[in-house]
Formats: sequence, C-alpha cells, structure tokens
Amino acid sequence: MTNGSRGVDKASMFWLLLGGAVLAAWFVILGALGMLSALGWLVHPLAAGLLALYASLAFVPSAWRRPLPILVAVGGMFALCFTAASWVVHPLAGVTIGLMASTAFTGKRRDLPRLVFAVAILAISSIVGASWAMYPLVILGIIAAFLAPTTFSRQRKLEERRAAKRAQRALTLGAQPLPSPSDAKSLSVPMLVIEEGAAEKRPEKQARRRARRARRQAPEPVPSTSEPTSTSPSDDVTPTLSALLARDGHRLPLGAHAKLTELRSAVREGLAYLREHDAQNTDSFHLLSSIADDYAPTAVRAYLRLPASLANVTPLQDGKTGSDLLTEQLDVLLAATRDVMTNVAVRGGQDLLAHRRFLEDKFRRASDDFDI
Repeated sequence: MTNGSRGVDKASMFWLLLGGAVLAAWFVILGALGMLSALGWLVHPLAAGLLALYASLAFVPSAWRRPLPILVAVGGMFALCFTAASWVVHPLAGVTIGLMASTAFTGKRRDLPRLVFAVAILAISSIVGASWAMYPLVILGIIAAFLAPTTFSRQRKLEERRAAKRAQRALTLGAQPLPSPSDAKSLSVPMLVIEEGAAEKRPEKQARRRARRARRQAPEPVPSTSEPTSTSPSDDVTPTLSALLARDGHRLPLGAHAKLTELRSAVREGLAYLREHDAQNTDSFHLLSSIADDYAPTAVRAYLRLPASLANVTPLQDGKTGSDLLTEQLDVLLAATRDVMTNVAVRGGQDLLAHRRFLEDKFRRASDDFDI
C-alpha cells in the first residue's frame, strides 16, 4: 500500500469517527431537551446507511486490513436492533451469509479471519432476532467440512504447479545475460517469481526464508575424487567431463557427482579400449564420444543453470526436483555406456570362442587317431 493510499484511509477514518461522535453528541443533546422521541424515525435511514457501508466493505479483501469501519457498521446495526429499526438484523445476516459462502471454500489461510468473523456475526444475529440464520450457518458448515479435504488438496496442488512454473521460468531466464547497471532502468524486470493475490506482501521475509531453506538443503562440499592416472592431460580421452568435474563438481549433489564420476570412468575405459583396437570409426566409439562431449555435459549444465535455492527442493515435473532429473539422465547414460561395453566384449570374445572351437576340434581328432 502506498503512502497516498494510507493518507486517504486515515482521512476517511477521521471523518467517519468525527461524524459518529457528532451524531452521538446530537442525540445526547436531543435527549436532554426531551426531543428525542420526535426524531425516532432517524434510526431507519441510519440503519440503512450502516448496512450499505457494511455491504460495500465486507467483500473487499483490502478493506479487512483496516477493519474499524466494518466493526463500527456491525456494532451500530446490533445497537439499532434494540430500537425501532430492529429489522436491520435480517439483511445483516443475509449479507454475512454471502460473506461466509465466499470465503468458506477457497482453502486459503488469508480468508480464515473473515470466515471466523462471519460465523460470529451469524451466531449473534440468531440470538438478537434472526433465528433463521442458524439454518444456513449449519448447512454451510456441513458442506465446508465435507469439502475441506478436496479444497485444501486442490490448493496444495495449485501451489506446486505455480512453484514448478516459477522454477521453469527461472531456468529459462538463467541462461540469459543480466543487463548492465546502466541499462537496467530502460529494461522491464523479468518476472522470475509470479505471486498471485496478496501472497507476496512481505518479500524481504520470504527472501530470508528461502535463503535459510537453501542453506539447509545445499549439497555438502564434495571432496576431490580425481582418479590417479599416469597419462598427461593431453592424453585424457574425456577432457570435457574431466574439466566439468574439476570446475563445477562441488556444485553438484553427492549422488549426481558420484554418477558423473562413474560415467567418466566407464566412458574413458571404453574409448581407450576402442582406440587400442583401432575401432575409432565404429558406432560404439561415436556413441561414447557423444556421451562424453555432448549428452552428459548438456545435462549437467542445464542443472547448474537452476537457482541454488530451487534445484533440490522445487518439483519441476511429476514431483521430481532438478537433482532427481539430473540423476535419472546420468543413470540412462551410464546404462547406455554399459550396453556398449557389453556389446564390445561380446564381439571381442568371438575370437576367443573361435580359437576354443579350433582347439577342441584339433585335439579331439588327434586323440581319436591314437585310439587302438
């Protein structure tokens, strides 16, 4: 709320209270002079005015931030119930039933104070004169209790979908360069987080909460697990994966880091074997090279573009976080690498099997020749 709107609210509140005080003083003077009975008809337009004020504010969420006018209107109508304008309790109960029906099925916590207020007003109205108000109150209460699990479940799923959309939007914008300070004034701020309704009223508090959550769930620093090797850096057959692990390995979750290290070892073994047997032009060699230089680095870089506070906590698809999706993709690549190595081993074993059959045939015939 801006300073101007606060000023308007304060001015309205001042004139409302001043008018009420003047009206009360006027009735006191008339009562002292014995003229109050002649002006008894004034309670009817006064009741109508208070009812109009209540109906105009009760359904406006922003009006409940400063509820004094609503409380004054309701209190005045309850006071007039003991005068000739006792009829006002019935439209008061009707408007309150509408207020209760509009807040009982939203599943939002911010509507809870208005719902409690509506229930209290209906209960008092049934005592003062609108006894019929108890029936819709009980019926709405039964319906709300019956639909409460579905309502809150739907609200929770809606919040999860909004969180997933925010994460995807942040992932999309994460690869874009940020504007320089000199250009920032001419650019519109990217809507990284879209908060609907009145949910985003305390951004600083929510930012601190997200920072604490990120610190609690941030992955622990991963110790260096570089494999001892006797080859020089120029002889590394997986330079892209090695550079990625050395530079960004500490930013990966423990499980994903272990999978990536295992994948690098398997791909390195397969490429070295195929090079040793002059099989660089085979499909197996090209597939392993693509895994090492393209598929695995692309998956890791996509994960690293996620904000640190969202990568391990925000569902992106089917309830899976960025960490879960990265681990799944590394599992797929690791399984493909193992399949390639299995096929290479089977093809390499054909020579061994052929030599075995040769030896069996040769020496079986030789043993038959020596039989007497």
